[in-house]
Amino acid sequence: KDAIKNGTKKLTYRGIQGGLKLELFIDRYPNVQNYSRADGLVLFIHDPYSTAVTFMDGTNVRTGTETNILFEKTSFLKLSSPFSNCVNDLESKEAYRSYLFKSTIEIMNKYQQKYCLILCLQKYINDKCDCYDTSMIHFNNTKPCLTKYDQECAYIKWLEGLEENQINYCFSQCPVECKYSAYKIKTSETAYPTPYYSNLLRKFHKDII
Repeated sequence: KDAIKNGTKKLTYRGIQGGLKLELFIDRYPNVQNYSRADGLVLFIHDPYSTAVTFMDGTNVRTGTETNILFEKTSFLKLSSPFSNCVNDLESKEAYRSYLFKSTIEIMNKYQQKYCLILCLQKYINDKCDCYDTSMIHFNNTKPCLTKYDQECAYIKWLEGLEENQINYCFSQCPVECKYSAYKIKTSETAYPTPYYSNLLRKFHKDII
């Protein structure tokens, strides 16, 4: 009952029949010019106390399908220093000696490793291109990469920032949280709707084209 009052739904048993079911109609607006690369939606699966990152947490679901999404959650709870390098206090800028750690808290009000890693990549781009990638969170005292030259520079440096040496540096500046969760996601899909079900939808939902 408490779960329903605060808007949270809880599963009673596992499997397709026990999970959340949604039937969504995504309009394509044929009379409106669409600049998107693809039709569909993005589903985010993450902890309720964390904020989703589009290119890290999103699972694409395409139109014209019935999609089953199975996820397995693994929760981790580690001991902090001196037993490990994880961070337990996610709101104190003094909890870890790192400029990127402090900057993450200043921008997000709470530390999350994934945002710290994004800022590390942004710092690399800004140091090389003197601007930031507009698709990700960024430092407040920098300018966006808006010109063609800046965007090309940002893209090249974004790829360089994913190389092993730079990634290792970012992880050294962005410790993992002592409490966090990881998700394994599997999807399966089939064609939707059938001609029979399509006729039923049109019969009872006149607004469907």
